[in-house]
Parts: sequence; structure tokens; C-alpha cells
Amino acid sequence: MFRRSKPKARPAEVIAAEKAQKLALAKTCQCCGRQIFAETGVIAHHGYQRPGWGIQTASCMGAKELPYEAGRDALGRMIGIMLRQRANLIKHKLAVAGEREPIPYGYSVRTGPGKREKVTLQLTRENFAEHQETFRRQSYEYGDFDEIKGKYVFRREREIEALGGDIRDQQLRYDGWNPTHKYQDGEWVAL
Repeated sequence: MFRRSKPKARPAEVIAAEKAQKLALAKTCQCCGRQIFAETGVIAHHGYQRPGWGIQTASCMGAKELPYEAGRDALGRMIGIMLRQRANLIKHKLAVAGEREPIPYGYSVRTGPGKREKVTLQLTRENFAEHQETFRRQSYEYGDFDEIKGKYVFRREREIEALGGDIRDQQLRYDGWNPTHKYQDGEWVAL
């Protein structure tokens, strides 16, 4: 019987040297702050993942932009998007708290073998009794309308607070930016 030999393990020093060499070619993404390859003058596509079922998520908005060492335009655009998102969240939270907008609650239902459909309940004080059983079965949340509304508003407040912290951190990066490299004749040159 033929036995396959195990491949020889590569020495740790070789692996470390290869990683160091790759890292030397990387630059910092303006948006996510990760070290990403930029040997063509712009940051490569990154930030996506291929979950087990094969779906590919969107790339980071810093992809195909100059690295942070050479530019900050994409970071500025991202901060603008985050500020608008925060303003919209605040507006929505206040509207739900004042019962001018319903509480959106999404869940999915099986529609066939391997198929699911997204359903969104628009919970209001007036229709809460009608949807209460479905909501409880799907969310495992109990309480009257005021308790459910309070939990929803509280979660939005935490989301707004977290986003505010992210905005502050990114604004510090933007304000403290100082170019350190430029792309010239097919390679990165330190300034």
C-alpha cells in the first residue's frame, strides 16, 4: 500500500519573512484603517466576505481609492455619510418616541423548501393588539406597546451613541491627516 508523506512544515522564520514582505507592500485604507495591498496606486478591493452559502458582501468604500498615506477624500465622504446616517437615526428615534412613525419590526417566514420571505410589521399603538402574538412569537419580546416602544427607542439611542463615537474617531483621523507617501513611476515613494 502506498503512503503519502506529509509535506514538510515551513519554518516559522520563512512564514514571518513572507508576511513582512507582503506587509511592506500594503498601505492603510482611508475608511477601515486596515493594511491592504496598494501596489497599483490605489487600495485593492477588501472588506468583503464569502459566508458559507456563497454570498459576497460589498467591498469597503475605501477600495479603489488612494491609501490614507496619500489621501483622505474617501474618509471625508465616509464621515459625511455617517453624519447623515446619525441625523436620520435621531429623527427616526424621535418620531417613533412621539408615535409619529410606527415601530418597524422585520422577520422572515418560510415560503417553501429553502425559501424565505422578509416581512416587516409596522407596529403602532392602534394595531399592536392585532400583531402582538406574531411579534412575540418572532421576537420573544413581551410587554405592552409602551414597553416595546421603550426598548426600541433605547436600542436606537445606543446605536446613535455608538455611531457618534465612530464619527469622532474618524474625524480625528481626518483632522490629523498628514501625507507621507506618493505614487510615482509605479511605486510608492516616501515624502
